[in-house]
Parts: sequence; C-alpha cells; structure tokens
Amino acid sequence: MTAETEVQHGESKTIELRVSYNGVIKDLEHVAPSETIQSLLQRSIALFPGIERPHQQALFREDGSEVPTDQTVSGAHLQNEQLLILRPRTVQGG
Repeated sequence: MTAETEVQHGESKTIELRVSYNGVIKDLEHVAPSETIQSLLQRSIALFPGIERPHQQALFREDGSEVPTDQTVSGAHLQNEQLLILRPRTVQGG
C-alpha cells in the first residue's frame, strides 16, 4: 500500500479500488472500510456515464463472485487497489 492510495484520516483509513466496465478501468478513491457495498456500487456506476440498465449492475471480484450489497467494504474483505468488475447481474430463473 502506498501513501498515495491509502490515506489516514484520524483513526479511519481509506483505500482506493479499481473498477472495470467494458474493459475500461477507473480508480475509485477515498473508499472507507465502513462504506456499504450498495454505496460503492452507486459510486462505481457514476464513474461510467451512460451505463445501460444501471439497476441491474453489480460488482464482481476477479474470481467471478459477486460482492454482496448488504455488506461493508471491510465486511466484504476488499483490499486496497483491488480490481472489481462492474457488470449486469446474472438473471436467476426458477
């Protein structure tokens, strides 16, 4: 972790994540460990104007697992400079 990507604000540290959408990678800065994944998802969508069906988008790890929106950044074990993929959720039929 570098001083440029991890900032300490009193007791709270923030991290930087990388978000990929359609092969384009952008940095998402000042991510607090207490931030919810839902908030992180909304911020990620805002990085890429013109996303189709934003309500169907989700964040995924490189291994393909979806990051649950009901957790926090620390609860989801996201790490500084981790790459997340923004893409539509897979529709689950039944």
